Amino acid sequence: MERKALVFIREKFEGQSVVGAEVGVARGTNALCILKCMPNLRLLYLIDPYEHYPDWTSTRAKDRLYWPKDLRLIKYQAQQLLSPFESRIAWINKFFEVCTIKDIEPLDFIYIDGNHACDYVLKDIAVARNIVKKGGVISGHDFHPDSPSPDSDEVYKAVTTYCQKNNVSFSHEYEDWWFIN
Repeated sequence: MERKALVFIREKFEGQSVVGAEVGVARGTNALCILKCMPNLRLLYLIDPYEHYPDWTSTRAKDRLYWPKDLRLIKYQAQQLLSPFESRIAWINKFFEVCTIKDIEPLDFIYIDGNHACDYVLKDIAVARNIVKKGGVISGHDFHPDSPSPDSDEVYKAVTTYCQKNNVSFSHEYEDWWFIN
């Protein structure tokens, strides 16, 4: 299923050659959907360090999927899944917060689905505002105001806090959020 923010992005840039990025690639399934649904996408930056954040202390059962040896496997799976699109992708294996315009050309859109802790989402949005062109789209996943999920709660808190503090009007539908830079 195509995510709601990506439907908005696809329709906004229909017929235009665009450059985008996904933060938090994991197994690559969402990146695959982006590449298939946006034939006008000239280049998609895939930003994921495939390593743990230094202060990552989660012990939740689902996070056991992301121990170091599993991260190597997940990266390999993503590379294999996305290999048919290698002429339209660029891997950036580093933390997004240290990326600069030297690493990534100005973007038409970004889709943020990396570390879901509030402080990291806030940093990701701030970095994205410097890399996404004026009039481009900053978006992300796991925005769910009524979810019992701690991840969704953190994303919700970060997006609403950032947008209120910076007087940014944003949209959200299902689990996606987005705004025009």
